[in-house]
Amino acid sequence: GLAGGAATLTDCTWITGREGSGLSFNGVSSKVELASWKGVVGAGPRCVMAWIKPNDKADKAIAAWGEDAATEKWILRVHNGGAEGGLLRVDVNGGYVVGETDIADGGWHHVAAVLPAGSSNVGEVQLFVDGR
Repeated sequence: GLAGGAATLTDCTWITGREGSGLSFNGVSSKVELASWKGVVGAGPRCVMAWIKPNDKADKAIAAWGEDAATEKWILRVHNGGAEGGLLRVDVNGGYVVGETDIADGGWHHVAAVLPAGSSNVGEVQLFVDGR
């Protein structure tokens, strides 16, 4: 588990991943939950990374934590909005930022979202797909 907590897997299947093993999610009820880990909130710097292989442009969370309140909510996800569908997105309470690269093209992608130290605005989040 992360930060000393145990992970609970719901409706996930272990598969061969991009690097070693991975989890397959059904897009409806699958999740990995770390109940004792509260995430990084406020203006604390953070970097969230994952290897992902989305099979469609539907709204899918990659990593999420916090209550829907200012400085508490953080969701890294696949965006599903119109022409921007399939792009990387970060949501916070009251705002979001969307990337430029289609990550729902059937291939594996390494995604990362960084909120640098000293930043306090969702517009300062840096999104990376495959290192760019």
